[in-house]
Amino acid sequence: MTETPHDQKTEQETMPGSTPTVEDLRHDVELTRDELAGTVSELAGKLDVKTRTSETMQRQVANAQRHPGVVGASALGLLGLLAALITVKRMRNR
Repeated sequence: MTETPHDQKTEQETMPGSTPTVEDLRHDVELTRDELAGTVSELAGKLDVKTRTSETMQRQVANAQRHPGVVGASALGLLGLLAALITVKRMRNR
């Protein structure tokens, strides 16, 4: 790794409580910009609902393909629930 002039500071320049140099301030601004760019990218990704929905659907389909028995059991349970609801509704309408 090559040393930049910022890395070659004297001990006095890096002491806590000392007045920051112009170079120090520029370096801090660079770091802050990099962090801000990363944060903005993360937020943009979270706000992209279409992509997030698509990714979630792809994960769900992959899970269903790995566990077909669970999907079948869930479908049967849903059908049973629907049959029970229809039966209860018919009994109330008599």
